[in-house]
Amino acid sequence: MSEYINSQSPLWDTCTVLRNNHKKKEDKKRAIRNGNCESKKKMTNSDSMNKKKKLDENNDADKHCTISKTQARLIIDARTAKKWKQTDLARNINEPVKLINDYECCKAIPDNKILNKLERILHIKLRIKK
Repeated sequence: MSEYINSQSPLWDTCTVLRNNHKKKEDKKRAIRNGNCESKKKMTNSDSMNKKKKLDENNDADKHCTISKTQARLIIDARTAKKWKQTDLARNINEPVKLINDYECCKAIPDNKILNKLERILHIKLRIKK
């Protein structure tokens, strides 16, 4: 071992000093103060709460699109042509009676899955492309 390292070796003349990242942090802070860097704000829980609050405070009078009167009339006419009650139609498409009532009273928000079931069972076309 002594043959590899001796006191006259240049290894003993050099010294490596390990420094902490203190300078890097200072440089980063200095760059931020000077405006030489870009920063992005992180999405925190309070930000999502602010978005929800904005939605709650929004006073726009937007309404959901509901079934049209012509579509409701088509459903009623097709159901009565088969001499079914709302309960019979609901049982055939495996949906609650309240849903059939909402569709026939134009209160329901259109759902493609349910419209497809109604079209198949009643043999009518409810979704007409314009």
